[in-house]
Amino acid sequence: YIADMAAGERLMFSSVTLDMAEAGTLEPTAKAIAKGGHVVLAFTPIDLNMARELNRKLYEFVPRDSIVMDLTTAALGYGIEYSYTIMERARLAALMGDKELQHPMSAAPANSWAAREAWMKEADLGPEWGPRELRGPIWETITALVLLLAGVDIFMVGHPATARTLKEFIDVLMSRGKAKAADIEGWVSASLG
Repeated sequence: YIADMAAGERLMFSSVTLDMAEAGTLEPTAKAIAKGGHVVLAFTPIDLNMARELNRKLYEFVPRDSIVMDLTTAALGYGIEYSYTIMERARLAALMGDKELQHPMSAAPANSWAAREAWMKEADLGPEWGPRELRGPIWETITALVLLLAGVDIFMVGHPATARTLKEFIDVLMSRGKAKAADIEGWVSASLG
């Protein structure tokens, strides 16, 4: 197992699913991850009951502080409001005492690039859509910011502009009233570089 070779590095292994439990591969995988002192990404398809069930199965093999939940990211244009609702419900339930959901959440705004609006050429969509070099990062960034507001802790992003914007947004949120007013008038002409 890779988990054995990287013992002590505290890697996050992506991902374990309920299907693995049915196939009989969850136990040996989870045990190897725990033995190496790593973290497991528990992936479920936008369903809190399935997330709870997978977490209960993982508790048999993995310490509670070594589980990160991935409740599935439906990107902008693909049902982001459903992902938002599930992630928000998970976070609120955890804050209200649901121990099975008291784990960090991970999301993959990089999934946004699957939306044709993010990657198709301007010639194929029409000039009103603008260049995909702007559209793609904007699609991913909006997805990331929306899920941040739902309570997500860890983000898998693909574009540096998304990572930078997400970090800046988090810094502003964490500044606790110390943020400086930004020049918002020039945002339309702002450079991604």
